[in-house]
Amino acid sequence: VYSNSQQKFVSIPEICNPGESTLIEFLEILKQGYGFLEMHNNNDNDQAPQNLQLYTDFGRYMLLFGVIEDEEYEVKTLCNPLAPATLIDMHGEPFPARAIVNDFQPIAAACLEFLRTGNVVGVLLI
Repeated sequence: VYSNSQQKFVSIPEICNPGESTLIEFLEILKQGYGFLEMHNNNDNDQAPQNLQLYTDFGRYMLLFGVIEDEEYEVKTLCNPLAPATLIDMHGEPFPARAIVNDFQPIAAACLEFLRTGNVVGVLLI
């Protein structure tokens, strides 16, 4: 579900195995509004993220990666080291300010890499 700037909520249908152009289309929609995207990794690689979640809130973005480490499921986030060590609201829940970014470029790149490879490398996670 996402909302555009007029606060109209629109449901984005579930898509299995989307192509890059479809993902880019949805990312552009989410970039401008308020919404949520979840991608699942269907391979058996326990070192790769199992899922990727994107929260958008009118110019603020948060990525969450579900990863299995040492046989434990952990959630990691993109890291904004310049943000204060406080909590801020994202989708009605408190999250570390360091997990929320304003630059959509690394968000889109991480989503496309996850689609292509089932992994995300070179992203600073906390």
